Amino acid sequence: MRGAIASLACLWLAWPVAQNSTQMALLMVPFLLVTPFLIAHRKTAPGAVDYAMVFLLLLQPTFPTLITFGDSIARVLAVVSGPAFAYLGFRMVFATDERRRAATVQSMILSELAASAQASPAQIDEASWTTRFSHRLLLLVRMREKAGNKAGEGLGAETTARALQAVGEAIHQLQALRRRAATTGGQQRAITTALSRLSQLQEAPDRAGRALLTAARRQGGDPDETQPLERAAQALIDHPALFSARG
Repeated sequence: MRGAIASLACLWLAWPVAQNSTQMALLMVPFLLVTPFLIAHRKTAPGAVDYAMVFLLLLQPTFPTLITFGDSIARVLAVVSGPAFAYLGFRMVFATDERRRAATVQSMILSELAASAQASPAQIDEASWTTRFSHRLLLLVRMREKAGNKAGEGLGAETTARALQAVGEAIHQLQALRRRAATTGGQQRAITTALSRLSQLQEAPDRAGRALLTAARRQGGDPDETQPLERAAQALIDHPALFSARG
């Protein structure tokens, strides 16, 4: 806004005394010399470059000046309204604060969990998935801690990340069990049902949790195989709002 006001001042107060384009350009210099002083002050420094950019954008030192006062006001309004509308758009539509960014990252994690459950074992790149998933979990924790925000049921950032991680580990445990040849027909059916429920976990997280418990019971007594499934089932059953699209 400061740059727009300065351009109007230059156009209607300084340029009327100019006799050619060179003088018009020289008369712009005092207005531009304000920029270093704006940069030097802590409060005005963030907008200093914008001041100079808008000032130069609105002025064209062409002699004689044919623009009317109404045209100059219209140009100023056009330049000022663009960033204003962009600000409103980002403020109201896009995720511009830490709380909304965290919600966006959490939604991405839930979508990726559902996609991993739906994929065939051959489609999953374990190393790539783990790296991407871990990065998003860490990003979610940092955003929630920075925002001081809690999950829908009062869960802290670390508890939320552990619950999401438990479901991710359970999905990959199920995919590994599905690839294994030494499983019975009943075990395979339980695994397939659990993965199907997990592919829709945002619609019915509690059903996905119960399917995981069934799959864990069918696997027998090996804790290395059952505990990841039980942890994820407990997270889904205890905190359904964390995984729900409506939460």
